[in-house]
Amino acid sequence: MRMRAMWGLVVVAAVCLAAAGCASHGGPKTEEEEFAAYLESQKSPEFEKERLAKAEAYLRKHPDLSNAVRRAILDGKVILGMCPEDAHAAGGWCNVSSFVPDPKWDPNAHPLDISLAQRDHPDSSRMKFTFHNRTQFDTDEPMGFAVVFEQGRAVRIERPETE
Repeated sequence: MRMRAMWGLVVVAAVCLAAAGCASHGGPKTEEEEFAAYLESQKSPEFEKERLAKAEAYLRKHPDLSNAVRRAILDGKVILGMCPEDAHAAGGWCNVSSFVPDPKWDPNAHPLDISLAQRDHPDSSRMKFTFHNRTQFDTDEPMGFAVVFEQGRAVRIERPETE
């Protein structure tokens, strides 16, 4: 189970990086280097333009989203009630902090497949994703935060304690 969770982390991170436009093309190789490059890329003036263009493309693919979710995605903010896919669109790069699939899933089911299924077929899978961005809390530097999903929706956003 631990190996599946780690594989899920790698794949979800790769998908999130690609969705955020941060997957490397011959650049950084390790997961740590990819993460550092993503954090650094947020300082680029082009990053916000690309993030917004990707958010608008996502919204065109999902015209059924509520106005609140649409606004949050455009603003780069994860909000309660979002499904994991919407949270990725809003929050950008993420990793899987914890993952407990619903018993209905095959033991070999991939966490990404389970995560994406939550939009239309929420179940008792529990997951926690960690994001790092500047938009969630309107900060100058990327700040980490975790989102807990239950029954296919974000039920808690955990902001790190500040000193």
